[in-house]
Amino acid sequence: MNPKATARCSVCGRLVCSYQTTSTPIGDWITPMHHKHEGAACPGSGVPVRRESWAMLNPKHAVPRNRPEQEKAFLATVGRTFEIRRNGEIWRVGVERMGELTLLDEPRRQEQLAANGYYRVETMIRCHRVRVSSHRVVFRHFHGPIPHGYVVDHKDGDRGNNHPDNLEAVCQAENTRRGYVRKRGEQP
Repeated sequence: MNPKATARCSVCGRLVCSYQTTSTPIGDWITPMHHKHEGAACPGSGVPVRRESWAMLNPKHAVPRNRPEQEKAFLATVGRTFEIRRNGEIWRVGVERMGELTLLDEPRRQEQLAANGYYRVETMIRCHRVRVSSHRVVFRHFHGPIPHGYVVDHKDGDRGNNHPDNLEAVCQAENTRRGYVRKRGEQP
C-alpha cells in the first residue's frame, strides 16, 4: 500500500485508505478493500475508483502540471512577487511565504539562460515547482493568450530577445520554416 495515495469510494464518496492497486493501460485504478459503509461492507466495494492525489482532493492548493496552466499560475503572481518590464525582462520584487508578502530591498533578475538559448523562470508557487519559458510568459502578459496550436516565435531569431515587439504567435509549420530560413542566413 502507498500511504500517500488515497481514493474515494465510488458509492459513498468517503476517503478509502485500504485498497489494492491495479495497473491498466489507462492508468492506475484502486479497488477499495475492507471499506465499511454504515456498519456493513460498502455496496461499492470492489468497484474500481480512480487514484486521487492530495492536490485533487484540495483543488485550491493545486498547481497544474501542463504548460498553459503553469503560465497562468505564474502570471497571477506578476504584480505581487514578480515584475515584467517593458523590455521583456522578468524581475523578482518580493517573496511570498504563508500568504505574507515581503518586498526585496533590491529587485533581482529572475530569468536563467537555458542550454537551448531560451530564458526560463523557475520558482515555487504554493509549494510546487513551476518552470515557464520567459518568451511565452512575456507574450501572454503583453499580447494576451496564445491561440491553440500556435507557438511564440522571435521575429529577429534571437532567443534571448524577449522584447514584446519581437514576439509573435505563429503556427508550428511557419515557425519551422522560419528556423530553416534563418539557418541558411536569409531573412524570413
